[in-house]
Amino acid sequence: MKHETLLSRVLANPSAGEALAKAVSGTGAAPDFSGHWVNELHSSMDLTIRGTSVSGEYISAVSGEGGTVSGPIAGYVAGDVIAFSVLWPGTTPSITSWVGQLVIENGEQTLDTLWHLVVSVSDAHDPSSIWTTIHSGADSFKRQ
Repeated sequence: MKHETLLSRVLANPSAGEALAKAVSGTGAAPDFSGHWVNELHSSMDLTIRGTSVSGEYISAVSGEGGTVSGPIAGYVAGDVIAFSVLWPGTTPSITSWVGQLVIENGEQTLDTLWHLVVSVSDAHDPSSIWTTIHSGADSFKRQ
């Protein structure tokens, strides 16, 4: 199903995407993602929201070098959904991008996300190495 078709269905049916529909139409208050968030691996991020833009800093508790590494965050929010990316420092170009949704259960705010990490390879035209460049996973962040 094309992205545009799915999005039009969500926007046409508020029960399928009530927070997004309200935020897009301007009839409801969008949740505030600003603040300090920590995931299950003890990585953390500090988010600042200005309109629909996300900025901040991400500190990864896990890295290829065995210590922490940090990078700037850039992204967007729309209602209770968020997308952001981190450009990692270092000699090997790499970027991680997350997409997720804010979930509130028993008063606790959780940001459930899926992520993709792409790492540059020396020969992007080599079919055997190009698939080693993309890694995927999931993170749950708790507001601290």
